[in-house]
Amino acid sequence: MSVAAGATSMAQVAQGPSPPLDHGSPTAAPAAKLARISIMAFNFASRLKLPNAPASPDRVLEVFDIPQYFADTYGVHNVELQASYFASTETSYLTDCRARIEKAGSRMTQINLEFGAMNISIPDAVQRNMGVDLTMRWVDHAVVLGCPRIMINQGQLVADAKANAIAALRRMSDYAKTKDVKI
Repeated sequence: MSVAAGATSMAQVAQGPSPPLDHGSPTAAPAAKLARISIMAFNFASRLKLPNAPASPDRVLEVFDIPQYFADTYGVHNVELQASYFASTETSYLTDCRARIEKAGSRMTQINLEFGAMNISIPDAVQRNMGVDLTMRWVDHAVVLGCPRIMINQGQLVADAKANAIAALRRMSDYAKTKDVKI
């Protein structure tokens, strides 16, 4: 049985429509406690309008709207975004993103990097070095965004990869320190 374009599939019927985004009021937790919490937007990926994701009625939240949504809905003003959520790395785009974050009274606390096989543990030196170079570029982007931290995906940390992983992480960290960013 095929489903015509625009028709509802059996899986969608069984699952039902996606619930609307929660727009409740923030918790009554003290501001000092909420200031220690950060929300990773990755948990909302299925609801985000992302640059490389197919359009869907479930995707109702623009990336630039995440800080305001987290502030209004949860009272949380610390935001973590995946690098892949940015439609551009042009300085003007990143500056606009930072302005939207600040408009919500929020700040970006971490950028999460996922470069597939290009990580500090991969045996292939070319792929490993490409991952280091990309991380360094994202350190520069973090400065524009006012973000103090980058989280890397380290890959498979096995004994054979230890020396290369340590050297790669050291290169990343040494560069990040010059920009006052932590890896």
